[in-house]
Amino acid sequence: MRWCLVITPLNLFPIVEELGRRGNQVVVVIPEASLSMGPSEHTTTLTYPVNYTKAELKASIADEFNTILSIDISTDLTKFQAFIISLDVLQMFILRNAEGLLFNKDLMKKLQEYNFDAILTDPFEPVGAIAGEYLSIPAVYMLINHPCGVDTLSSQCPSPFQMGSSYLPGRLYHRLSCIGVICFSLLWFEGHIETCFIKFINHGAVWLLRYEFTFEYPKPQICKFISHPKVKAFITHGGSHGIYEGICNGVPMVMLPLFGDQGDNVQRLVSRGVAESLSIYDLTAEKLLVALGKVINDKSYKEKITELSAIHRDRPIEPLDLAVFWTEFVMRHKGAAHLRPAAHELNWIQYHSLDVIGFLLLILVTVIFVTVKSCMFCFRKCFKKTQKKKKE
Repeated sequence: MRWCLVITPLNLFPIVEELGRRGNQVVVVIPEASLSMGPSEHTTTLTYPVNYTKAELKASIADEFNTILSIDISTDLTKFQAFIISLDVLQMFILRNAEGLLFNKDLMKKLQEYNFDAILTDPFEPVGAIAGEYLSIPAVYMLINHPCGVDTLSSQCPSPFQMGSSYLPGRLYHRLSCIGVICFSLLWFEGHIETCFIKFINHGAVWLLRYEFTFEYPKPQICKFISHPKVKAFITHGGSHGIYEGICNGVPMVMLPLFGDQGDNVQRLVSRGVAESLSIYDLTAEKLLVALGKVINDKSYKEKITELSAIHRDRPIEPLDLAVFWTEFVMRHKGAAHLRPAAHELNWIQYHSLDVIGFLLLILVTVIFVTVKSCMFCFRKCFKKTQKKKKE
């Protein structure tokens, strides 16, 4: 019998259920005000108190949404302000969840007594990763992506997923060369943090990544009404789950991005000709009707989304089975240390190949030096012979 710990899962319910059905002992730890998961017949659910209620959580989300909609977004600065407001609310609840669990000595002691074989968590909310590090449990991370490329930095994967070419267009990079100094100085004013989040999550045994942009790893929780044959279009905010539902069921989409990566998601699908994008800030009934009419009546949208859906569904193993397999693999092999990239054991000189670069530079300088000296020697010899002939 193997024990698996799941902490504050954002969207892991199907995997957790399947792990329990296969005979694993799964313990789910969630805040009392959780909106994502509740008790299940296949798992043991433990809750911890937090200083907010479900009603307060829902009210905060509604207030944040209303505040964003009330802001004049005619300039890039006001758009950025709306984005910061959303981040502040998100950060507040993440911090409260972390404090509620990590400062709960009785619950942490109880979790330590279970002697878990693995922890399954989404590192977007870091409380699970921090708890796993504290309890010394091999971690399996399930995520789509992480802000600022933290997942790539932490996993030190030798061949990370390529999400695009340059992270900034050339012109924008040069325009930010001066402004960036001011912005980054403000952001990092608090000083150096001795233990950073990257150090916690770089001990993950397996990373189950779901951001290949044919959406290669679909969300198992597909709403059945989306697959109904009479559904002609799907209105969504462009979150990863809605995208999975639309692509998996071959339904053209009208998308209204609100936050985070949703704008990027929307543009990727618009560029593939399977969706239309609208702005929530200047939305009218007429614009919505025009967009719906376009994706419903223009047959190219349906043809392209059907083709994308066929690619998306064509796989040798179901995503749920794949996720469960790797989670059980980590539990069976006590962390699967043999899969850990060797980059984690290198110092920064070795990791960046500075020793190799230094050696090659030394050889290059030596070759150049010898070549220059040889040329000078030959030149002096030839010059002396020429002078002797002139004297004679």
